[in-house]
Amino acid sequence: MTSFADRTLNPRMVIAFTGLLLATVALVPYRYLVLPDFIPGFFQSLVHYAPAFLSVLLVLSWGWWRRDTLRETLSALPLCIPVAVLFLAGVMSSLGAEKPLLSLSKTVYYFLTGGLLFVVVADLCASIKRPQIGLYLFVFTAYLVALYGIVEFVVGRNPVYHGVFSVENEMYLRLIPDPWFGRRVVSTIGHPVVLGAYLVLVIPLSLSLLFNARQRLLQAVFLLGSGSLLGALGLTFSRGAWLAVLVGLGVYLKLRKTRHLLLLPLVLGLALVAVLGLSEDLAQIVMERLQDAYENYILDFASTTRGQSYGHVAAITGANPLMGLGTGMYRFAAYDLRRTMEIPTPLGVLDTPDNMYL
Repeated sequence: MTSFADRTLNPRMVIAFTGLLLATVALVPYRYLVLPDFIPGFFQSLVHYAPAFLSVLLVLSWGWWRRDTLRETLSALPLCIPVAVLFLAGVMSSLGAEKPLLSLSKTVYYFLTGGLLFVVVADLCASIKRPQIGLYLFVFTAYLVALYGIVEFVVGRNPVYHGVFSVENEMYLRLIPDPWFGRRVVSTIGHPVVLGAYLVLVIPLSLSLLFNARQRLLQAVFLLGSGSLLGALGLTFSRGAWLAVLVGLGVYLKLRKTRHLLLLPLVLGLALVAVLGLSEDLAQIVMERLQDAYENYILDFASTTRGQSYGHVAAITGANPLMGLGTGMYRFAAYDLRRTMEIPTPLGVLDTPDNMYL
């Protein structure tokens, strides 16, 4: 006899909820949203943790759908083993952490919204008849994020989320302790460095769709979309993302092994020179970022905040080579080393993201 769950649950529902999650998580800053005070705390938590709740729903739904072939499905996904190893390493590290329950909860949260969700998405791409639909959804969502960031730079403020990505928002300040970015765009993501990393992941996919498109209309759409990704990436003024996209394009060109693609870096370089020549503001910001990198990483790296952070990481890793640190515990270990706070924050958060250097 067919159960109620079998009648109501089907692959289309899992695919629909996956698409909803992958699209909205980049467009809606759930965690930072400022909700009216009259909304009960439970419902506010429901909104702030909507991606986590959706992930739980997806994983449970997918597990029920795949319950008869779960072992075969997992064995067919090669990256399941590294994901499981990373999770076990996080658990082991949390066992001896200064706050083990907090560390373990962070490990489980990241594993649920990252590792397990990856398994679901990978299986869906391998099993559905048209996996490119998910790819299109991912890429076109990134186009919207990039275009929004460009509009943000042009108008001089975040059009929709200016009150959300603000130092007055306690939740945002708690998670983003250095929200003084000047003209650097944050789009719908909330941080220029994270936005840059997100765009870097999408650019090779967008270029691949561009060069494989056969219809003129699709070629025009992917060309404009790729241009918006590169434009928004430049406006993040994230030097790490700039370097990453150059390396990524180099790898992409080597794998494609097509001579005419070698013109791509030249076109990008000429476009950059043209944009900088047309805008004094852009040119000034770029020069300031490059000068800052030269002073902080070449002239006197050891005395800078980031240079000291690497020294703290070496000391922390030496004291906790495998167990005893834990996810999200870098700030406690750094305080034990009497780390100097360079940027004051009302919540006592470090001026670098949790575990970034580790």
